[in-house]
Amino acid sequence: MPEIRNAATAGSSGRPRRTDVRSASLNRALAGARAPQVAAAQRVQLHRDVSDAGRRRAALSALVAARRRTNFLLGTLDGLRRGADGRRVPGQSTG
Repeated sequence: MPEIRNAATAGSSGRPRRTDVRSASLNRALAGARAPQVAAAQRVQLHRDVSDAGRRRAALSALVAARRRTNFLLGTLDGLRRGADGRRVPGQSTG
């Protein structure tokens, strides 16, 4: 089986291979060229995170409002069950 060489290893002289130097330079150049795309992607991700947090906050707020309305309705019904003058109806608990 042929020996698999690591492209990152130095040549027999101990110096980096010419192709390694070229590929490193090319990688740096490509990274510089991609920098605006990477920055834009990070901005989009930050916006998405903030947007998700806003949606979660709105959902929680809606849930709290629904509980408040339910409790208000239950209190109103309990008041109606007791009677208009506030007397307790016999056999009913006060809650």
